[in-house]
Amino acid sequence: MFKGELSLDIYYGTQIDIRNPHIMELMTDGYGFDTDKLSDDFGYWRARKEYHLAQVVYIVKNNSVEIATLGVNPRSNTTDDPFWKELQLRRPDLSDPHFLACYIQGIVVHRTLRKKGIGSDLLRTMIDYYQPQVIFGQTKTPQAVAIRSNVLREFNYRSFYGFYEVTPGNQPLEDEKGYDFVYAAFVSEEKMPSETGVYLVDPNILPSYLPDVTPFSPQIQRAFVPVIEAQEKIGSLKSVATVLVSVKDNLL
Repeated sequence: MFKGELSLDIYYGTQIDIRNPHIMELMTDGYGFDTDKLSDDFGYWRARKEYHLAQVVYIVKNNSVEIATLGVNPRSNTTDDPFWKELQLRRPDLSDPHFLACYIQGIVVHRTLRKKGIGSDLLRTMIDYYQPQVIFGQTKTPQAVAIRSNVLREFNYRSFYGFYEVTPGNQPLEDEKGYDFVYAAFVSEEKMPSETGVYLVDPNILPSYLPDVTPFSPQIQRAFVPVIEAQEKIGSLKSVATVLVSVKDNLL
């Protein structure tokens, strides 16, 4: 899948040197954040969350230089896991011990190599290996929602950003089908969302910017309204985010 000068390596998260300058550049520049507004130690704290809190990290290299990463935590279906524990309370029919969820700590591609399918191929590689029933994580980046929902649709997942379905091409949208999974994801994040399904995050980890959703689909624009409205109200003191949850169609 990764050909030519690109190679794929897989590491335990704690093996990643988060002081590596290429890793730091991915953290500060790869997400398209306004670097003038980032704290001096943003790259370190973002990398610590994205890699050292991940069980497994996929790294794409170009001539030995890190140019894209995907941090993943596989989550087995046991009541020791807060996501599955909450989901089993809401959906007792989903107690199959073979079910697996994958939590995305982060996925990022170097800014000069975007729109080449590298991030999409990372997701496909992860799905091919783990075959998870649920994939979820936290984001406020429209690009992440668009890419993940598009790629995961290929594998028969339906995606929900907060309380809103964002599955490409799915009509009519059925927001309510994702509620049990979304609430389980909130419990996993140890967040108590507002009635609109958003919550506050440390801006040292996720900057308090206003997402620009104008280039994206009407589904994504609709789903981001609560995030944008809440961010406008709170200003730069905190960052507003919510969960992105993708679920195999046959579980809904």
